Amino acid sequence: ACGGPTEPSDVAVIPTAGTFSLDHYARFVVRNEGRETIYVGRCGQRVQAGLDRRVGLGWENEMAALCILSFYMPPLQLAPGESVMDSVLVRSAGTFRVFVGYGRGDDRILYNAWSGGFSVN
Repeated sequence: ACGGPTEPSDVAVIPTAGTFSLDHYARFVVRNEGRETIYVGRCGQRVQAGLDRRVGLGWENEMAALCILSFYMPPLQLAPGESVMDSVLVRSAGTFRVFVGYGRGDDRILYNAWSGGFSVN
């Protein structure tokens, strides 16, 4: 997938189910499992999430984590142990994973965290 670097992470991105229906929202949870506050990219009141599709043995970007709002939006702060639930609309069948950008120590989004794979039928 395109995006920022990864690092060993205490940020978990967890689909709420193993299978979702086509043309429905796939729900996921972003949880801070670390010891310091993290800053998660957002767009309006939503987590700024992207979507990758499983192709062969790898992953390809299906939907970039873009925000069309034209003003600065500070990231969502998650203290240790806190989580937030959101969703992405999936319009085709296949195996996917969600990714979100996050930062530590300040509000710069420097890293990506990915969920495990889930199916859309």
